[in-house]
Amino acid sequence: MADSELDRLSSREREVTRLIARGYTCRECAGELFISIKTVETHVSAVLRKAAAVQPQRAHPLGRGPPSPVARPTR
Repeated sequence: MADSELDRLSSREREVTRLIARGYTCRECAGELFISIKTVETHVSAVLRKAAAVQPQRAHPLGRGPPSPVARPTR
């Protein structure tokens, strides 16, 4: 996402995105931000929806929908 596209995200969506990008799981994000796992999942879904709306062909490299927001950390 470009800077202008990041401006469309709420501050909480940006926080969750940063943690996910660092390899945190939804559970770890929830603990770090003192919110529920379901709230983290909602933020991730909103980010993916906004990314797909901005760049529909680039939302997923194979064009099969958004990638899974749950990533295993490699720490």
